Amino acid sequence: MTLLHYLVEIAEQEQAHMLEFTDDLRHLAQCSRLSLEGMRSELKQLSTGIEKLERQLTHGDADFRRHFGSFVQRAQGQLRELSASLDQIGQLSSRLAEHFCEDENRFSVEECLHIFNNFCEKVKLAQKENEERRRNEERAERLKSSRTAGKTGHPKKPASPLVEEVCVVDRLLAEIRQGSFKLRKTLA
Repeated sequence: MTLLHYLVEIAEQEQAHMLEFTDDLRHLAQCSRLSLEGMRSELKQLSTGIEKLERQLTHGDADFRRHFGSFVQRAQGQLRELSASLDQIGQLSSRLAEHFCEDENRFSVEECLHIFNNFCEKVKLAQKENEERRRNEERAERLKSSRTAGKTGHPKKPASPLVEEVCVVDRLLAEIRQGSFKLRKTLA
């Protein structure tokens, strides 16, 4: 039993709702795999592609402009929203680094999310292991009480004789060593 197992057990006994934070943070695994720099790079590529399409619109015919004009406007609006969201994530990342007294230049949100995700997984695992340990202890207690009941005079089921299975190869080797092994001829 580790310290985490003990803390989880105490939390389950005192305030079980405290351990529900792992359910609230269920998206951490997905988030920890994302890279802010990767998202910024993708946003830049998309922005460049939309700008290129917009330049082609100015040189294209009227049907081409009519068909792709509204798409370019919607895409530019969505790119602005994504850019604003990424800027907000950057600001929140700085605040998170400050909260944990980390150097803002060396702080990695991805690493922080990965650490929290690992912690949540270990808490869930500790809960499962604690439950399994409790079941095993209950089973051992029932077995112990049934054994003591047999000693105090209560009728106990007769123990079934242990049938020892011997490996076929071991049995054949023993027969060969003793000289009692006889080959059986089969009809072909």
